[in-house]
Amino acid sequence: MPRRSVRTISPTATDRQENGDEAPGDDLQPIEATGDQESDRQASASKSRKTRKITSIQSNSKQTKGKKGKLRQIPEMPLDILYEIFGHLHPYDLLRVARTTKALRAILLRRSASDLTEPQYASLAFDSFCHFCAAPSIHSTFWECRVRVCKKCTQTHFMCREDILMSFRLIMENYKYALPCMPSGSVPAGKYRDLTLYPQVSAEALHDKIQSLGDDKDKISDLFKQEKAKTRSLRQARQHARLCEMWQLDCQSGRSRELQTLREKRLEAIIEKVRQLGYGPELEHYGSYSFAKHPLVNKPQALTDRVWSHIKQGIISLMEETRPKRLRRAHINAIHGRLALAEKVFDEFKATHPYNAILPNPAELYTLPECKALVLEHADDVILSVQDFKPIALQLPQFCEEWRMSAELELLRLMTPANSTQGLPTVHDRRQLELATTYFECRECEEPIAYPRILVHHCITSTLNIKFMSSPSDTDDDTTIMKKSRFLLHAQPWSLGVGVLVYTDKLPEAVRCILVACGLDPDTTSSQDMDEHDFRFECENCSSITEGALLMNWSMAVEHSVQHQAQNWKLASDAESARAKELDKDHETSRSYHDYLSEWHGFPSDLGCVHCKSENFPHGVLQDHLASKHGINLMTKDDYYVKLDAPPKKRPVRLLPEPSSALTS
Repeated sequence: MPRRSVRTISPTATDRQENGDEAPGDDLQPIEATGDQESDRQASASKSRKTRKITSIQSNSKQTKGKKGKLRQIPEMPLDILYEIFGHLHPYDLLRVARTTKALRAILLRRSASDLTEPQYASLAFDSFCHFCAAPSIHSTFWECRVRVCKKCTQTHFMCREDILMSFRLIMENYKYALPCMPSGSVPAGKYRDLTLYPQVSAEALHDKIQSLGDDKDKISDLFKQEKAKTRSLRQARQHARLCEMWQLDCQSGRSRELQTLREKRLEAIIEKVRQLGYGPELEHYGSYSFAKHPLVNKPQALTDRVWSHIKQGIISLMEETRPKRLRRAHINAIHGRLALAEKVFDEFKATHPYNAILPNPAELYTLPECKALVLEHADDVILSVQDFKPIALQLPQFCEEWRMSAELELLRLMTPANSTQGLPTVHDRRQLELATTYFECRECEEPIAYPRILVHHCITSTLNIKFMSSPSDTDDDTTIMKKSRFLLHAQPWSLGVGVLVYTDKLPEAVRCILVACGLDPDTTSSQDMDEHDFRFECENCSSITEGALLMNWSMAVEHSVQHQAQNWKLASDAESARAKELDKDHETSRSYHDYLSEWHGFPSDLGCVHCKSENFPHGVLQDHLASKHGINLMTKDDYYVKLDAPPKKRPVRLLPEPSSALTS
């Protein structure tokens, strides 16, 4: 005879009050057993007790699990205690608790709403799965449609306005009235636009209704009136949906802040751990932003001892990879800093000379053996000062003289013809360079340049004209690092840039014509002699009866000579020279400061400060420099000077014939 169960389902009082259909399970109550059943149960219990007694010693160290059914008396607790407990739970946890028993469901939930039950509302708000395909981690909710939908199901279960009109094009004129009658949702359709979608089921149902009415416009009109009446409740649902969307955005923002807080705390904890391991300098070199974005660091997860044990080796490996780069950068920075100290010593030396003195730029100083020794022979962590570079100042006069002689010898070699039988010059002869006929042409600025300006021409010494500039790399040696450090000063040694110069015979021939016009020997007359004479020359090629004669000084005449193939120059008379000089003077005094600066358009600027020998001021900056550094608010021509590298800026002057001479002629 088969044995019957001794347990049966006993409904509780709350079951009779509940009107929903959601109840995972009911309480089971035991009933009294018969005599035979009681004896069998006692024997089984006795046997069980013996077994437990024997095995209790073996499982004493194991953690005992909670016995099933121990929490079934929770609904019998006082309500104030239950509400206090439930008040600390997240709404999603309350939803899970309400799904356990009907008794807890009756306590936590009210009667169902008109369109959704309270658990369905909670599921819509707090669950994270798609209502169509059950895909996890979905947070796109169409509140008006009461569904949560993934991206894939959005394309299969929803339609946009254009799709509806194209699919049901037979009666598409009716859908401008039909669309407001259907619930909708929106998805991003770009950076600044949202796309409104309608449930495909609702669109098809409305379409079937319209199709069933045929061409009866009155019935169709009545149908839309009925649908329009339904939009009142839909309007309330839409208002509620807007509130739900705002609430969801607030929740997402709060969650984002919570996750960001977790990331920040994790970052701070990892940084503290890394510093305790002695990798503080490596951490600073790696960069706070890059370190915070590292995959091992950028996680919204608290840094527990267990988590740290998992990522510790990866962080250490990262810091070990960073250490050589940090040491390399420290070495380069040490070299740059010491070269800057050497530059300060050179600036102090330069301040003791006139502003028009011929001196090398600071990049030449890097080739001095004593300077290289101070820069490279000390450890990177040794801090040097300007006083450590003071001994170099004692060697600077001799160093500058040797530099100038070497540069002048290179210029003499450029002047030697390629087919010369005498070979390249080995003896220094400055007189050849000082001749008024000695001119070089710069291939960068295409300008004729004389001595001694050629020694300080910025196209030769400036790195701004170099097509390719790079920073020191990990494979560069110390000498290469020092060479590339010149780019910080925008300067290079004169010997490296001399390749932009070329010596031609065309310009000296034009200068010879100018010198012959004033009766001077081209083979012995120097540029200084011509500056002292301050002659004025007339270009007969440009003279006209209506505009008059074109007069200019000798340096401007040299620049002007390249405009003519044939050279026709005449020395102006003393009276004409006096008139031309007077016009030059009037022109200088009549110009404003800004008009004067407008002529100095080269880069770097050709103006310098007389008081501190600072140079390369852009337009308009010199006035600010004088006011801030020297307390000079009104700048005069005694406060600045024109650099030696400045091209001649005297303008040609037009002289009309005197009335008396015109009548005489």
